[in-house]
Amino acid sequence: MVPVVKFRLVLLLLILCISTKIMAEEDDFCTLEVLELLAEVATRGTMDDRKVPKIMRDSAKHYRRHLLDQLKGQLEEVDQSDSNALEEINKTVAALAGAQVNQEICEIDDDEETRLDQISDQNDVMDMEDDSAEVITIESDDEDTQRGQSAETTTPTAEFRSGLWQCQRCKIILKGYHKENLLRHVGSHEGSTHRIACFIEGCRTKCKWGHALRAHLRHEHKLSARNLTAEQRDRLIEKERISYEKLELSLHKYFPFLSSRVDKLVERLWQCQVCQKQLIGTHEHNLLKHIGTHENIFSRCPIAGCAETCRTTSGLRNHLKNNHRLRAADLSAEQHGRLLKDERKFYESARNHLARYFPSGAKLQQQADHEAST
Repeated sequence: MVPVVKFRLVLLLLILCISTKIMAEEDDFCTLEVLELLAEVATRGTMDDRKVPKIMRDSAKHYRRHLLDQLKGQLEEVDQSDSNALEEINKTVAALAGAQVNQEICEIDDDEETRLDQISDQNDVMDMEDDSAEVITIESDDEDTQRGQSAETTTPTAEFRSGLWQCQRCKIILKGYHKENLLRHVGSHEGSTHRIACFIEGCRTKCKWGHALRAHLRHEHKLSARNLTAEQRDRLIEKERISYEKLELSLHKYFPFLSSRVDKLVERLWQCQVCQKQLIGTHEHNLLKHIGTHENIFSRCPIAGCAETCRTTSGLRNHLKNNHRLRAADLSAEQHGRLLKDERKFYESARNHLARYFPSGAKLQQQADHEAST
């Protein structure tokens, strides 16, 4: 009788494993994790709810009760005096419990404004001296930032041409010509010595760089740059300027190839003629996003039935992520087409007002258009 019971027990485990896999398939619940879960129930009679997939959490009690009843019913039929049968069952359970899945998931803090887009595609990874080097794109705030191109060498000329810069301290590779972003990375190493103190009375928080201070003001004090007084705005800009000047003195330690060509980095300070806010960067999109906040230009959510509108395209993408649990890559072809069409309309509308808010930016745009036509 014992072999029959053993066969039925193993068969029951397999059936439950397959059924659980089907139930949890939408949540990518791994088969090995299911086996581990079954082994835990069989040995301890308990279940760690954190291991239960989301689709099963609502019915976890029913699932646990059903599973325990089935397993206990089979185990009771085993002759307790037959030590060999118990030993075989224990081996089976131990084998199931020994199946491990090692999967590391890295999450980026949503509070960080800077988006670090890790490139995992083999064709995009730059062949550097350190094979473990991590390639991060910092060229744009948008999720659909163009991926980095590969380079054959790490010479100064090749680095500047490709826009890929490798930090000599941590071997991370940064992409882009934003001097500000490179200085932020230096701040991640030198931040302890170049921290910026919050100027709000009673607050003792110190941030690694100006961008982090802006995020702190927005999240902790509910103050955006446009809500600051003229005095507070001047103090913020001055603190940012001093911080970046200090970090620039350490730039050569982390990016030695860059230090000799730093004058060729495109770095401009744009001041809005209406609110006097200063923007640092090279992307016209950043200027157009700011113009959109003045002209009340909105982007509409591409999801059918959602009437949400956002002042900026990045705000719309955040809405998709936070409210619909969708990234641009997850949208259907029709939804993605509506998103791109609305973004183009947003930028075209904002570009019509470029000369009013950023006259120098409008002149540069005219020069670029002239060069493109010739």
